[in-house]
Amino acid sequence: MKRAIGDGQDGDHLRDHPQFDILPKQIQHWVLGSPNAVEDFSDFFRKGGEFDTSRQVGLPVYVSSQPPQIALDRDEWNNMQKHGPTEYGLLRMFGTLAHEIGHDRFNTGVTPFAGGSKDDYVAYRSRLEAEAIFNAFPIFRDLREEPAFKSAMPFNSIGYLQGIELAQLYRQWDRGELDREQVVERIAARVADTPYTRPHSPPDENGDGRSTHRDAYLHDYRRYIDNTPQPAAPSGSNSSAAPTSPATLNDPADRAAFERIRDAAAATGRWPSQQCENIAAAGLLAFKRDPACQRLDQIAFGAPGSAGENQAFLMYSPFGDREPRFHVRVDAETAARQPAAAALAQLPPSAPTQTPEFKESNLQEPNAPEQAPRLSLRAG
Repeated sequence: MKRAIGDGQDGDHLRDHPQFDILPKQIQHWVLGSPNAVEDFSDFFRKGGEFDTSRQVGLPVYVSSQPPQIALDRDEWNNMQKHGPTEYGLLRMFGTLAHEIGHDRFNTGVTPFAGGSKDDYVAYRSRLEAEAIFNAFPIFRDLREEPAFKSAMPFNSIGYLQGIELAQLYRQWDRGELDREQVVERIAARVADTPYTRPHSPPDENGDGRSTHRDAYLHDYRRYIDNTPQPAAPSGSNSSAAPTSPATLNDPADRAAFERIRDAAAATGRWPSQQCENIAAAGLLAFKRDPACQRLDQIAFGAPGSAGENQAFLMYSPFGDREPRFHVRVDAETAARQPAAAALAQLPPSAPTQTPEFKESNLQEPNAPEQAPRLSLRAG
């Protein structure tokens, strides 16, 4: 049984919460007018949830970090603060929020993948997305007497399916022609093959010449779930021996990362070639020792004259251009004076990647993970 609209401890908790207070007053009114939304946002804030208005994300997007976040587009937010919101903009934001807040319950951290084939994984991810999409339906129904919702409910801003399709499913559910499970199944059947329209598109994993969410799910499965054992090294090889020089790096990923760090150090023009190799070895060692850093995505050196001019930053960005990012920093001046062989001899063995899966939250979202292994210092 849902609580009375806007009443009770959850409603009071929202009214008193500083993060809730930053939302436009009209959106606050709609949230408080929906028992389902009150419950969802109260749970989110009890987990320490917060809004992030510092990034360009298009529509709002849920980020399963610690604490969880909902990112609101920086430019849209600044325009609202400067010029005031429009009803269309508010409905658009609220419709997406009604979907995104569903990911606070429906994500891979809450419901881990139980194992299976790549098709099982696609079905699993599609189901989670469909559950979050359906989350908007009872919220919209709670608000059906609100003037803005009487004229047009914001189905177009939920994501994945066309607004007209979601509106039809809503009407069938509202009239009792379909139950919740049937609606979720129908949405899930469509999710994987909807176009992937954001930057950082996944590779065409199924070879159909299109970029879809199925490609993103298959890409995640191949990289993070399907840890197929590699062929054994030929007998008599010394592949298990610790490398003592760059030339003895046997793991292709380690060698590629070493070369990238070395080349980035050389590009600064601050160190001779041997010291660049020393920096690369120390950086590779630090990066591999950090369990949160699974893939070397970006390398940066502090600007000359800055407080961090002697620091090298090695970053893993599982969400593309979105937070959170994970990084290690290395004192490049100190590393430059340490022989590369000493660091390379300490490299831990390569292991299958165990990073969490990504999720897509709406038709305009970047590839985003559901749960990060741990949040390290942010780059920048």
